[in-house]
Amino acid sequence: SVSYSFSMTSLTVRVRANLVRWVTESNRPITIVEDETFWHIFLAGRPTTSLPSRFMLTRDIKKAFPAASAQIHQENLKLYEVQGAVMRDFDGL
Repeated sequence: SVSYSFSMTSLTVRVRANLVRWVTESNRPITIVEDETFWHIFLAGRPTTSLPSRFMLTRDIKKAFPAASAQIHQENLKLYEVQGAVMRDFDGL
């Protein structure tokens, strides 16, 4: 799982970070934040929470991408190291 971090820790920023994660990992359309039913469901528990526009969500995704990409790259490097070790073990049999 990829984590996203933002410099601020307010509820609004946490909501935005979680929306970035949900939209990107679940392959949701960015315009989902404009869906009226989504708003009703989302705001049912915290009616004072503000939701970002699709434009803000797009900016947040672009901001999170470099860090997420670097983290995925590091995880892939670890996987290749493990695969190489396993292959060397099999070659030695």
